[in-house]
Amino acid sequence: MILMYHKVAMETPTMWWVSVSAFYRQMCELRGFEVVCLDEYDPDNPRHRCITFDGVYENIHQFAAPILAEFGYPFELFVVEDLIGQHNEFDREEPLARFASWAQLGAMARMGGRIQFHTKTHPRLDGGLTEARLAEELSPGERLRTIGQGACRWFAYPHGALTPEVVAAVRTRFHGAVSCHQGDERDRHQLNRFTVVENTRLASRTVGVLIPCYNYGSFLGESVESVLRQTLPADRIVILDDGSTDSTEEIGRALVARFPANLEFVRNEKNLGIVRNFNKGVELLRTDYLCLIGADNRIPSRYLEACTRILDRFPRCGAAYTDFMLFGDRAEIVAERFPVPWRAGKHGEVFWKVCFPEPSGQKAIDLIRMSNFVHGSSMFRRTAFDEVGGYREVGNQPEDQNLFRRMLEAGWEAKKAPTFLEYRQHSAEQANIRLDLARELQLFRRLARERARQIEKLEAEITDLKQRPWKLVIRLLQRAVETGRSEGLAGVWHRACRRLKRS
Repeated sequence: MILMYHKVAMETPTMWWVSVSAFYRQMCELRGFEVVCLDEYDPDNPRHRCITFDGVYENIHQFAAPILAEFGYPFELFVVEDLIGQHNEFDREEPLARFASWAQLGAMARMGGRIQFHTKTHPRLDGGLTEARLAEELSPGERLRTIGQGACRWFAYPHGALTPEVVAAVRTRFHGAVSCHQGDERDRHQLNRFTVVENTRLASRTVGVLIPCYNYGSFLGESVESVLRQTLPADRIVILDDGSTDSTEEIGRALVARFPANLEFVRNEKNLGIVRNFNKGVELLRTDYLCLIGADNRIPSRYLEACTRILDRFPRCGAAYTDFMLFGDRAEIVAERFPVPWRAGKHGEVFWKVCFPEPSGQKAIDLIRMSNFVHGSSMFRRTAFDEVGGYREVGNQPEDQNLFRRMLEAGWEAKKAPTFLEYRQHSAEQANIRLDLARELQLFRRLARERARQIEKLEAEITDLKQRPWKLVIRLLQRAVETGRSEGLAGVWHRACRRLKRS
């Protein structure tokens, strides 16, 4: 697929404009494909995508090109030579906008763009131009042909209009050409393009975030704000209140009223508990990728983008996990509970970092059976979740560890995304703290039983030792009788006492 853009800016006055946020989202969605230049484009390869711009306005230099450079995508710039640096005053249906200057075209060429040709003056080529006029419109100047790599090898038909005569003329001058939608997908000199608009989705997958909340109303605003400010916005965000008795409902509904297009609020009239509540939330979202963010936690602005990129890139990855940045009153205490190799010390004034390992294959399965390195706010794939049967009640084992263990055992992979979860540690009433305390209590009870058995054994040995001298006296007397010695019992007694003293 060859994509066609016209203008990228902060606002979208007409359909020919795409906002910066939508453009960034679309570039994120292209990470699941192979973005190539037109010279490498294969119409028969379903993973190939090309990015083209017609007219090349200066807002492409200002907003689109830096984003494309960050992603490392090649892109094609179809320039109308006589309009370089001019305004689009001729286009009365569009707001006034300036075309890129020569300097801006050169800068974009250094950022990965390829300068291509869109005629001299942008006329309709199917309007019966003379042969001389057509030749003039199809002839780029020397200055344009020398800007960057691969300049003016490709041509774009103005207005998408073409005729067999025009195509024949283009064929003798250019390596290939693109139309809008009037061309022929099998002919390199009249390839069709897809017009990208504000709401265009370039990937079929959807991303959802569940914010489960139980009596964490005081933290809910921070969590929601962190999810709303993502570079790759979630398609659905659901706040799921599990029957809270604090201010969660009032705060949740106020947030939805403020952001009605972005948030949904659902309340359980009866507390379902962690596992049933989580399973209900996953069902509510109905998205392809899912992420559960605790109402007392936060995520940095590229969290969803980083995790989504992992799942897009690796089809057999069931979960994308991250490191921790612990914060709050108990952060240091909780950090010390992790294995020493995972501790990365204090970062700044408030954070304690935990860096999880990156095992694979059987090593990952063995590790997750012992330690939970794929945390509960990891982004996971719905197909993997459904395959293993979702969250389950498993006693004192964390529900997320059990879920991701079953995914790994079923052949799915877990890969670490280059970001982190801001994991608040503020109360002994937190679910993870309660679970840790329960495990510690269970351990202490087992140790107490072992100590009780040891004490009981020691007491029996002490009792035996206390009784041992009299047993020795009786054995000596028995031996004296058996041997028929003639000395009296008093002599035997004295001899036994001397033996006792020596022992």
